[in-house]
Amino acid sequence: MARLGSQVAFLNAGGYHHHVGANTWESRGASPPPPGTAALRQATILLPTREELDRVLARVTASGQAPSQNAAEPIVRDPSGKPLVLATG
Repeated sequence: MARLGSQVAFLNAGGYHHHVGANTWESRGASPPPPGTAALRQATILLPTREELDRVLARVTASGQAPSQNAAEPIVRDPSGKPLVLATG
């Protein structure tokens, strides 16, 4: 939905202002969290329709990333390599 250079992105689905904000202010270049510590290890992004999911997958593919697949949903990776499961609801 909106970006501030390579530092901040506000993500949305269906034209709504923003559902998720992400930034690199504290994590750029950081090491992965040690095993056994609290951390976001995976997230699921719920998209409203299959058409919206296909649109997101096309944008991810156009950016040079090849989505993988679990049993039912595609998986993409954020810049730090964390898996983001894409689903519809």
